[in-house]
Amino acid sequence: VSGVSGGLTGRGLAALLRVLVASVSAGHFPSLPSLWSSWEGQLMSQARAAALERHAAASEEALRGGGGESVSASSTSSSSTSTPSSSSSSSSLSAPPPPPLPPLAPHVFAARLAAARSEAEALFKDSLFGLEQLWRGPLIDLRRELSARESKDKELNDAAVDREMNDAAEDASAQVEAAIESLPLPLPPGELARAAGAHAAAAREALATRIARYATSAAPRHARALRRLTAACNAAVAAAKLASADEEAQILSAAVGAAVRLYDLEMTAATIRAASAAGGAAAASHHHHDLGGGGGGVLPMSAKEIKSLDAAARLAAL
Repeated sequence: VSGVSGGLTGRGLAALLRVLVASVSAGHFPSLPSLWSSWEGQLMSQARAAALERHAAASEEALRGGGGESVSASSTSSSSTSTPSSSSSSSSLSAPPPPPLPPLAPHVFAARLAAARSEAEALFKDSLFGLEQLWRGPLIDLRRELSARESKDKELNDAAVDREMNDAAEDASAQVEAAIESLPLPLPPGELARAAGAHAAAAREALATRIARYATSAAPRHARALRRLTAACNAAVAAAKLASADEEAQILSAAVGAAVRLYDLEMTAATIRAASAAGGAAAASHHHHDLGGGGGGVLPMSAKEIKSLDAAARLAAL
């Protein structure tokens, strides 16, 4: 102890004494001076493990996208209700789990990792009683390990951010496509453009709100998600215009067909009426002649049949 006591503070000396007393009580304290180095290595290993564990816990929390507020709030609520009733415990068990939180923005995630690194290094130093002679060299190796872990954690968070923005763009695209497809067609071009534009603006606002946290530190991916939605909106509007034009063409074609059929029926009925009138006049003026002797103006149908046919033609036209 005298060899390293020069760099000890009061806090470090107290921690060292607690470790020495605990080691003596457990029978692990070296009985020979030659065993001191092995005991020092054991302390170094424990300090490194504790620092890495602290850093890993903070990194996992950051990867979940949740902040410290939610964790502290949940622990506070659980401690304040240490004696829940059976009904409350059963309802909490049956409650659905909360939805996953969105991943942190890259700059926020990097700040969380930096704070976790500082805490891990501080814990490592404290575990070695604040003695620089003990932690100076091993701290370099610890920092290398932390840097490698942070690099992998950043890759995981970046992938989660990509998935979140892709999902957000797909959800917004599906929303605007369904809204535009539900428009009653056909519509005048101006009215169709206004209605589709309103749905597209609502979808863009929803997407911008959902991915606003990534606008700064993930600007290219943020812009790409907005471009995807714009392309989906343009495609949906173009499809709606084509569908409206097709619907209008079908309605016009049906109207023209109906008008042509009505015209044909009206012309047929008019022809029959004209022929019936001419036949009736001829029959009245030549009723004394013999039927076989020049009754060419008489139709081979009775007036009653002609009137029935005319009524049927009009009914069909309606």
